[in-house]
Parts: sequence; C-alpha cells; structure tokens
Amino acid sequence: MKQSLPIRDEEPTLGLIRKLRDADVMDEALMQQALSAKRPGSPRRSDAPNAEPTWNDLQIITAQLATKPRFEDVPVDGALVLGLGKRSRLTLKSPIFVPRGGLDQAPLVALLVGEPGIQTLSPVAESDVAGASALCIDLDHVDAHRGLLRGSAAPVGVRLGSAHAASGLSALRELRPDFIVLDAGERAIATLARASRDLAELDESARPALIFGGELLLPHDFVKALALGADGVVVASSVIAAIDSLATPASTSSRLLGNFVGNSTTLLATMARACGHDRLAQFAPSDLTTWLYHVARASGVDYSGQAAD
Repeated sequence: MKQSLPIRDEEPTLGLIRKLRDADVMDEALMQQALSAKRPGSPRRSDAPNAEPTWNDLQIITAQLATKPRFEDVPVDGALVLGLGKRSRLTLKSPIFVPRGGLDQAPLVALLVGEPGIQTLSPVAESDVAGASALCIDLDHVDAHRGLLRGSAAPVGVRLGSAHAASGLSALRELRPDFIVLDAGERAIATLARASRDLAELDESARPALIFGGELLLPHDFVKALALGADGVVVASSVIAAIDSLATPASTSSRLLGNFVGNSTTLLATMARACGHDRLAQFAPSDLTTWLYHVARASGVDYSGQAAD
C-alpha cells in the first residue's frame, strides 16, 4: 500500500492506537474510549462544496426500533473467505490485514497468516510463493504472472490503485481473481463506493472479495469501509509504523500487532451488535449517514441534512 504520513505524537489517535496495541485484554474503559474516539480532522474543509470526503464525514447509525441491536452475548462471525471454487478456499478469522514493506513497488504480494491472529501482506519473489496462504499480483504485472493466476492452488488476487480502479475492475472480469486489493490514495471513499457497486453487478459465484486500503487508522474507519462494501480492510502503514516503533525484546512487534488486530476485531464485533448484525459481512451503507450532500453523492450513503429548495 502507499506509504502514509506518520501520526504525530500529540494526536489523540496515536494514544488510542497505543492502548489498543498494549492491552492484552480489552477492558470496559478502553472499550468506551475506543467507541467514542474520533480521528483528527483534515486541515482542508471537507464541508466546502466538492471537497474530498474524509472518513470523519461519515457517521455510524446504530440500531434502535426498526432494527434492534444485538445483546452483548450474541456471537459475531468475523470470518472472511477467499476463493471462488476453482482453487482451494482460505478462511480467515478477521477481515483486518497488516501491510509490510514497500507493497506499492512489489509485483507480487503474499498473504501470510500467522500468530497471534495476524494476516500480513508482504512483498515476495516468485521463487518464494510456495509458503503463501494466498497471492496477490499487481495489475501492471498480471501478464508476466498469468501462470500463477491459472495454476496456483492457493487463492490468487489482483492489486490495483484508485487511479485505475474503474478500468482495472473491468479488465478483472476476464481474469476472475479470488480477491482484489484496492489501494486507494486520494478519493478513497468515492473509489471504494464505486468499486463496490461495480462488483455487485457480478454474479455471486464470480464476485471476488474486495480488500480495501485507504488511510484506515481506527476501528471506526474499518467499520465505515466495511459498510461501504469492503470485505476486508488494510490498516494504514502509519499505524503499523507507530506500533513497530516502540517494540522491545519483552514486547515484540508480533505480539503488539496481535493485540491491535485482536482488540480492533473485538470492537468491530461490538459495533456490529450495536447496528443489529451478527456477522461483520452484514455492515451496509444503511449503517452510515452524512450531513454533507457532496459526501452523500460520492459515497452513496443517505443524506441526513435538509435538501435545498
């Protein structure tokens, strides 16, 4: 994924990321802080006409009457299945993925499933693909690796950036990958909404899973991306850098990342119950709203403001 800007030490986001990273078990105080957290606002005014939407512009709607929230003891299924049937299927326990080193320059990316519950996307050479749980080929290098698309027993995906999302998704209809990794830099919200609508037109048996990365910092961002149509989310590289920076021999990077992913997955389940769901895959645009008209048009979510006469 594209390298994101580092998170400044004074930002409240960093404090919450560190707490999610350090807590081996989530307690009630951390749960409440995480549920009420809000990422820092953009220096640009997102309420200006035609300004680029930000994740803060979308609000999560919890269930009340028409749809009732689920009780706290209701289990929530967070599994993500990769594979369309022609290759072996891979069932993942969480929809959260961790990026590792220079993915935007890598022709091939391996999905590696490790402990404790960490799913990483890492650059890999073609000679080393045997150990991968799944493979992802950059769209610009598909022709050089068509043999992997056809012959791999593991699920195979294709990665594309937001600049080529529309044309790339059209080309993928022929390739029929098991999943797509969509790396959105600018226009992340509009790009995800458009990609989700395009994929929804495909028959379910031919529809690849959509894994989305677009400056997703906190569990609230993950929920909003899932509601807009992502099946999986890639944590922003700046979050991973913040976690790695304070790793020590006693608290390894793997353990800290496991805490962050595990606690974030717990929060996703809590918010799913609040929205009336028992599966993370049930998040939908109806779980979101915005009071900004141009954001509603870009994202496809309901506009909660008053329409102009």
